[in-house]
Amino acid sequence: MKLLNTSFLWLFLAFVIGIFLGHNYTCKFDFAFSLLLATLFSWLIVFLYQKRSWLPLRIFSVTSLITFLVIGFFCVKLQKHYLYQEIKTQPNQLLHLKLKQELKGSTSFSNYIAQIKNPTDSRQNNLVLLRVYLKDSTVNYQPGDAIITKTNLTPLKEPQFPEQFNYKQYLANKHVTRETRVASNEIIHHKNSNPTWLDHSGVIKKKINHQLKKTKLKPRHIAFINALVLGNKDLLERSTYQQFQKAGVVHILAVSGLHVGLIVLLLQGITYFLKYNKWTRALRVFLIVIVLWLYAWLVGFSPSITRAVTMFSFFILLTLNKRKTNGVTSLALSAMLLLFIDPWLVFDVGFQLSYFAVASILFFYPIIYNLFSKKTWLIRKPWALASVTLSAQIGVLPFTLYYFNQIPGLFLISNLLILPFLFLVLLSCIISIMGSFYFIELEWIQELTTHIIDGLMWVIESIAQQDAYYFDHVYFSKYMLALSVFSFFSLIGFFYSSQKRIFGLFALSALIATQLVYIIDYQNAKQIRKAMILPYYKTSTLAIHNPNAMQIYTDSIVPTKVLDNYKTKYFINDIQQNKRLNRALEIDGISVLRIDNEFYTKPSKTPVDVLWLSHSPRINLERVIKLVQPKTIVADQSNYKSYVTRWQRTALKEKIPFFDSAKKGTFYIMSKP
Repeated sequence: MKLLNTSFLWLFLAFVIGIFLGHNYTCKFDFAFSLLLATLFSWLIVFLYQKRSWLPLRIFSVTSLITFLVIGFFCVKLQKHYLYQEIKTQPNQLLHLKLKQELKGSTSFSNYIAQIKNPTDSRQNNLVLLRVYLKDSTVNYQPGDAIITKTNLTPLKEPQFPEQFNYKQYLANKHVTRETRVASNEIIHHKNSNPTWLDHSGVIKKKINHQLKKTKLKPRHIAFINALVLGNKDLLERSTYQQFQKAGVVHILAVSGLHVGLIVLLLQGITYFLKYNKWTRALRVFLIVIVLWLYAWLVGFSPSITRAVTMFSFFILLTLNKRKTNGVTSLALSAMLLLFIDPWLVFDVGFQLSYFAVASILFFYPIIYNLFSKKTWLIRKPWALASVTLSAQIGVLPFTLYYFNQIPGLFLISNLLILPFLFLVLLSCIISIMGSFYFIELEWIQELTTHIIDGLMWVIESIAQQDAYYFDHVYFSKYMLALSVFSFFSLIGFFYSSQKRIFGLFALSALIATQLVYIIDYQNAKQIRKAMILPYYKTSTLAIHNPNAMQIYTDSIVPTKVLDNYKTKYFINDIQQNKRLNRALEIDGISVLRIDNEFYTKPSKTPVDVLWLSHSPRINLERVIKLVQPKTIVADQSNYKSYVTRWQRTALKEKIPFFDSAKKGTFYIMSKP
């Protein structure tokens, strides 16, 4: 295998490690700045000495790696010091907010990321999660709207259920740490008082959707066009998105390098007549780059589209001098540029999947493609597409397993059937959007778009129905992910460096260690036993976790999808529900007494460990405490808030720990080992 110059790749990896260190280790900004100056000064001295051949090249390489590591570390400290200091607010304070981004809502709320307008200090972290009650709401809020409301800011909640998706951490990576909930009648609304250039992209997308609704396209077609072209997956039905996941082609819904590459081909075809002159070639390059960034702006500068446009911009601009472009260097430069602007992007799932997919294609596509000779066009083209798909999977599989715990077994067939026609699908969708936006009736294009989307959806639905080839609830821990990433880069070193024996040993050791971690975690999970009071709304629910199974005792049937991550982590095969929930329980030597509104007789004087209050029982808590002498009092989410507040005061007076399930989530009665 031909050796490649991967020097910048290793410098980039050092930069990323520095970002992780900056997030996990606290220090004063002055120390980080001094460390950066000292490191840069040391690097300069080593560079000057090495240039005169006074020092070995290896010393310069190590110094360069350390320098990039410190630069990554300093980037995090710089942003935390100057940009993301939290604004201190008073209770029930009048806040001036500006909507920055609309998030996916729920049945009860519309969710937005809003910016607190603070004229006194622009350094402070002024982003909050604004949740507007949908009930009685008659106003359609949009990014760019200015809002004045009198409200309180509260910290974002921790996950309520065990192993639930950490939405708090997800928003923290977007620099949002607090939230507020308001009703529509509590808001003074100013329509786009000072819209920024970023806000206008959301307005244009809403106009495009408004015009698409006037065409003959059905809602499912409009939702698909939104996802494929505009990067907005909110209109897609959940079942449709799950079908794309099962078929292994969900990546076509994430506007990224695949879409940008097809758009570049389209733009190159449109501007083909400009390639015959030096000056017109330069004009052609700049026009393509400008259109790509306008498209990224329209989509909303998501990490995947920003990465793709940045990298393709490097590629296209380098063609001005007819230089042979290094894809690895361009990829690393684009990633470093984005991370320098926002180091928190390194935690973004889309950013990780996007860059590892492209890196994997750059490194492993030539290896897979050259496995055997291909003489005919009919074999060469499908095998090239299969090689791209397989090489991309090498990079994204560990992340797919860690974040989604699933493997779509028929991904190769899906991609071979769909990707050859994706350019036609994308082109017809773009023409439909442009026609509707400029009030041009193109019925035959709309008809063609409808048939193409229906055909594509039929293929995806057919493949998604093959449940035997779809594997979900696959366990994959963060340690296994770290080892897989280490193995990934070790394989790159094995194929593209002269130190094949060392890198091959690293890769093999990492793969073996990954399997050992899985075996150890599996054995440990078989010894776990837990009893939990789960925070289901208006329901009393007890979960008993024994090896391989979980039994749920509840007064009404509850959805268990929220426990999917828990089920995966502890290798639980089945979750069964039982509507018989006893009032007196003994769990591994821990006594639990449950009192609800349907049952209350004077309890015996036998002490209990946990007093569980549910469904707002009318009791004299002080008298109950004297009788049963509980060590802990738990109020689940089936109680009135006023009752819980009164009980909490009583527990505080009696110096007994009080657990409010509505605020703290799951209560663990017992957890072993």
